[in-house]
Parts: sequence; C-alpha cells; structure tokens
Amino acid sequence: MEKPADNPDPVQATPAGGANAGQVVGACAAKIKGVVFSPETKSLFLYYWLQVKGVLLNPGDFFSQMPAEGNFIEPAIFLCVSAAIYSLLQAIGNLNPFLYIKLVFMSVVSVALGSLIANFSFKLFGGKGTAKGTFAVLAYSKATLLFAWISLGHLQIGGMLSVAYTIYLNVLGMQKVHQMGRIKTTILTIVLAALGLLVKLKTG
Repeated sequence: MEKPADNPDPVQATPAGGANAGQVVGACAAKIKGVVFSPETKSLFLYYWLQVKGVLLNPGDFFSQMPAEGNFIEPAIFLCVSAAIYSLLQAIGNLNPFLYIKLVFMSVVSVALGSLIANFSFKLFGGKGTAKGTFAVLAYSKATLLFAWISLGHLQIGGMLSVAYTIYLNVLGMQKVHQMGRIKTTILTIVLAALGLLVKLKTG
C-alpha cells in the first residue's frame, strides 16, 4: 500500500481558480481594511516618518545624502503631509475647519514661491544649485511644522522654535545644494527668511 501523500501547506495550496490562497486572503483583507491600512500605505507613512526623523534629528546627514539636483515629487508629498498635519491641529485648536484649507494652501504656495525666489537669489550670488534642489530643501525643512502649532497660552513657542530651526535646516540644505560657504549661505538665508516674515506680517 502506498503511503498517503503529506497534506499540502494550506498557504501554498492552489484553489480551483489557480490563484495562490495566501494572495486571495491578502487581497480580500486589503479590500476590507481599505486603503488606510493597506501595506502600501503603511510603507508610505513609515517612509514619511523616517524622513521626518532624518530631517529633524540628523539634518547634516540627511541633506548630505539628498541628491543635489533634487526632484519635485517626493519633497512635494512630504510638504503636503506635513502641512496637512499642522493645519489639522491648528484647525482643531481654533475650532475652525476652514482654517485647515487656508493653512494647507498657504504652506504649499509659500514654499513654491519661496523656492523660486531663493533659487534666483542664490544663483545671483554664485550658487550652483537647481530649482528642484532648492525646492527640496525648503520642502523638507517644513518638517518643523509638526511642532510649530505648540503654544503656551499666548506664547507661540512652537512657532518661534519652528522659524529658528527652519532657518538652520535651510542653511544646511542650501549649502549642500548650492555649494556655497557657510557664512555666505547663512547671511543670505537669514535675509530671505526676514523678508519672508515681513511679507507674511504685512499680508496677514
């Protein structure tokens, strides 16, 4: 009498339709859980979190490893996620849902316009970077939005720390992208930041 064949691995078993059982179960689970809990989305948020940690905790290495030419897509996604989190917290704190849309829009537009002005200014003083690289630096520096909403009463401590650390991040990033000295980069970055704050105060 022949020995009965071992039971096949249930995960590796192939149903009548020809699809792997594990794949079928995974597909069904993905449909039930939805996009938010899918493996791809988990990876996206994990990737974002790793970038946040890199920018805020180890900015020197982060910007040294960032391609000097830069690109628009990844920094833009990072910027939008950071702006969305910041705007949501501000909208909840101020009990104003319309503030969410306003702050997201302003954050994205300010970085887009700021990168054009900054790239032109650095080029004017001998910078060798590109518009994509400049945009990437400003976009990743907006990781500071994650604590910019913190306040102690009327003291906007988070906002003040955010401005100061953003300038520091911009100096590190611009120095790498535009291949300029630290002193010249720092002076130019501070001047541009001061002009940006002035415009923001004037326009509200």
